[in-house]
Amino acid sequence: MASEFAFPDNHRQLCSAFVGSLAYDTDAVYLSFQPPPMPASPDATVVRLIIADAAFTNRHLSHSNFVLFSRGYVEIYRCVLLYASTIGIVYLTARGEVLGEQGCGLGSASRKSEEEIVTARDDILDLGKRVGQSIIGQDTMVQRLLLGLLANGHLLVEGLPGLAKTRAIKSLAKNLDSELSRVQFTPDLLPADITGSEIYFSEGGKGEFKFQQGPIFANLILADEINRAPAKVQSALLEAMEERQVTVGGQSYPLPDLFMVMATQNPIEQEGTYPLPEAQLDRFLMHVEVGYPDETSEAAIMRLNRDEENAAQNNKGQPAKIERLNPQSVFDARKEIGVVTVSEPVEKYIVSLVIATRYPDRYDKDLAKQLQVGVSPRGVIGLDKVSRAYAWLQGRDYVTPDDVKAIVNDVFRHRLILSYEAHAANTSADQVIDRITELVAVS
Repeated sequence: MASEFAFPDNHRQLCSAFVGSLAYDTDAVYLSFQPPPMPASPDATVVRLIIADAAFTNRHLSHSNFVLFSRGYVEIYRCVLLYASTIGIVYLTARGEVLGEQGCGLGSASRKSEEEIVTARDDILDLGKRVGQSIIGQDTMVQRLLLGLLANGHLLVEGLPGLAKTRAIKSLAKNLDSELSRVQFTPDLLPADITGSEIYFSEGGKGEFKFQQGPIFANLILADEINRAPAKVQSALLEAMEERQVTVGGQSYPLPDLFMVMATQNPIEQEGTYPLPEAQLDRFLMHVEVGYPDETSEAAIMRLNRDEENAAQNNKGQPAKIERLNPQSVFDARKEIGVVTVSEPVEKYIVSLVIATRYPDRYDKDLAKQLQVGVSPRGVIGLDKVSRAYAWLQGRDYVTPDDVKAIVNDVFRHRLILSYEAHAANTSADQVIDRITELVAVS
């Protein structure tokens, strides 16, 4: 389609003139053709206008934000990527204002104000900001929560008591229009306490068994101290996490479309615990380690707790009204992440990282002594999904090797089985992963 498109001869002059009226200075302007990320008319071609500026590096325009028009009809789905058909072209500012038109005959109905144009990324970033306001000093954990939500995966969060693990997902549920279920895992917990069970009901002289849903049927599941329950209880989550359904009495019940499990565990108290089997660990998209906040954050936490207690007393137990994000924004974000580009060299880099965990002797003999079992195919799938979600959060429509490096530890950490020599030398999984990223080069 791009070869059939007749671009106007003076498009560069038009572009230069219109860009001059933007609210910020630009260093460079580039035009490139891209295939349509969503269905359009047969004669439609995409024109991407990228505005690069040192002060707005994250505001360059990407195909997660675009305006679609064909044959004179304009629908502002997102701003600021441009569709151009054979009958005309439109240039827009980052606020959605029409800078110039050629051959389109577009009326004022196509122009929208900045307040009306809110992207899915804006919604997700705002959600993260609101969650971060109550989770001080744990920016990484908040970001990983968003990545798990966007990549449609589950998180295993490990950290000492009191590091806001539970508070994080409760804050997410408070700011997202979703239902939260907390399950406290204990040695006497039963699988039916999680999935639900069939209960006998008697009415009108007739009795029948009806399925009573368990807490697993919520949108967000907090599996608190998951390693304190025996394996048969832990396995109750396997089907739910992988198949997104629960089977009881030969009948399968689907889980909500918005569904995420966040399991927590304590790294120091191992008495009376049951380590998660490898099959269970592999179903978690990421293993997030949470550390202590810094001194500045510690003081802010103290002030936040004081303010919350005073607010609760002043409101006399009445919770403040919070505008909750519609889950549709999450689904829209997932669609946009689905079309984030992963180039062939980045794909090869992701695969090479996985292969290095399985055949470490190809890279380093000392590394081979530290690894017993490498990453499974779920690892390469997870690394691809989280890398695209991470790049999308940064405002890009393509994945870079730095995106992969930024999250590879969280995706691989729980999937590696270290050797006896590594444990004897007190070598951690993170040290092994860091060594792998040093050895594997981008092709």
